[in-house]
Amino acid sequence: RGLYALGGPDTQSTPHPFAVAQALVPGSYVSFETALSYHGWIPEAVYTTASVNTGRKTLTRDTERFGHFSFHPLAIAPYQ
Repeated sequence: RGLYALGGPDTQSTPHPFAVAQALVPGSYVSFETALSYHGWIPEAVYTTASVNTGRKTLTRDTERFGHFSFHPLAIAPYQ
C-alpha cells in the first residue's frame, strides 16, 4: 500500500529486488545470505531479499511480482 510499480509498454524490465527493498523500507540495506549469494560467496540459492534496518522489529513483505522481503533490526547501541 502506498508504493506502485508502473506497467505498460514503456516499462519492459522489472526493477532489481535490491531497489525494491530500498523503496519498501528507506534506510535499509541488503545483508545476510542475500549479499553473500549476490557476490557468489555461498553456493545455496536464496529466495528472500534480507535487509537490515534501524527499526525495532522484524518486518516481512510478500509480493507476487517482486518476491519475498524481510527486514531485520540492527542493534545500534553496545550489547543490545
